[in-house]
Amino acid sequence: MPICPVCRESNPQLGARCPRDGAYYIEEDAMRHAEFDDRIGKLVMDKYVIVSRISKGGMGAVYKALQLPVERIVAFKVLRNEMEESDQVRDRFIQEARATSRLQHNNVVALYDFGFEPSGHPYMVMEYAPGQNMADWIYSSQQFTLERVLQLVRQLLSALKEAHKQGVVHRDLKPENMIIGADGDEETLKLLDFGIARMMNETTTRGLTQEGEVFGTPHYMAPEQAQGAKDVGPEADIYAVGIILFEMLCGQPPFDAPTPLAVLLMHLSEPLPTMQPRPGIVLTDEVRQIIMTACAKKPADRFSDAGEMMMAIDQVLMGMMMGQTGSFASVAAMTASNPAINTSAIAPSGGSVELPAHGQPMRMGDLHAYDPDPSLSMEISRPTLVGEGFYGDEDDAPASTPSRAPLFALVVAIVLVVVVGVGYALSTQGERSGGAPDTRTTARRD
Repeated sequence: MPICPVCRESNPQLGARCPRDGAYYIEEDAMRHAEFDDRIGKLVMDKYVIVSRISKGGMGAVYKALQLPVERIVAFKVLRNEMEESDQVRDRFIQEARATSRLQHNNVVALYDFGFEPSGHPYMVMEYAPGQNMADWIYSSQQFTLERVLQLVRQLLSALKEAHKQGVVHRDLKPENMIIGADGDEETLKLLDFGIARMMNETTTRGLTQEGEVFGTPHYMAPEQAQGAKDVGPEADIYAVGIILFEMLCGQPPFDAPTPLAVLLMHLSEPLPTMQPRPGIVLTDEVRQIIMTACAKKPADRFSDAGEMMMAIDQVLMGMMMGQTGSFASVAAMTASNPAINTSAIAPSGGSVELPAHGQPMRMGDLHAYDPDPSLSMEISRPTLVGEGFYGDEDDAPASTPSRAPLFALVVAIVLVVVVGVGYALSTQGERSGGAPDTRTTARRD
């Protein structure tokens, strides 16, 4: 039950003001932080009641707050007091707000508000995303499957695809910057913390980083970041996703060492180690290849952006679903209620897949993953589907299976002849029995 941080009296209404001392009722388990964090139990900017602390990092702290008067739970983020005097840190905090404000996506925490307190202290108000930190999720004792992992990575890539489209490179992807929650029976991922994001094609980030500086988290840092490259692009995010996917599937990151510098050197020079999946996960060659491509040492050898890697993940997920259901139509029915799979990624010639009526056969040849830039498109050979069965190539179909097209055409022709003949006979009989006069008889009488 909510409790007053001053008089310790309880009240069922979270965020209400205590009539005895003017403090605001906070969550009971927040008392351990309230003793040395004077923001907890206070009203900020006349509308945000700080009810607990979510986390505290190198740059700032994130609080759970109640927005008045709408009583919406939000996340309230501020700089740490000792960081307030640093112009560079302050600029990065503002940069994070600018980067987040550009993104409107289900898998990115939304930015609701940004401003400065009367003291000049910057703050931002974001969507509150309850759930489990991915770092804790990875090392929990729960059951993991390949499909479950790929579904979450697919959501991460979807968020990054929008970020890259808006010219935002995250540059600090790591499990700690992701929250896994629940949306009904489905797991959902939320990406947050764009603290060192780079805005591409803009001059607003100049001065925030300099050539030779290294920013990021060593275990997930791309080789070019480890070298202090000036212009780090979307490929760095792709590399980090590959490392995270490796860790999710194997239960440990590919590179680890006692010091951050040693880890960076491993990213620069050592090949990706052999993948040993954790219990319950069976790795396919396709997934291994996706990780190898994402984690290539040279940026040019990786997926060009999150959208391209997401299409590769979609291909694997679609193949898994086809193996479970046995038909493309069944997969389509499943994906209609599951937006995690993008069926347009397997559309022929970049178009949409037209499904036949129930019970009708479907025949598909090579399928091409759509990419707006043809030079980057991937040609992927998929099985040819015939009815409920499928074959690698049309020549592999059983020779004993006869074509039904000629027989069908013959039956249709016979039916048409019979219908026309019967119709003509009935119309002639009607005319002779009282309808229009028989012109042939009249002509002979004349």
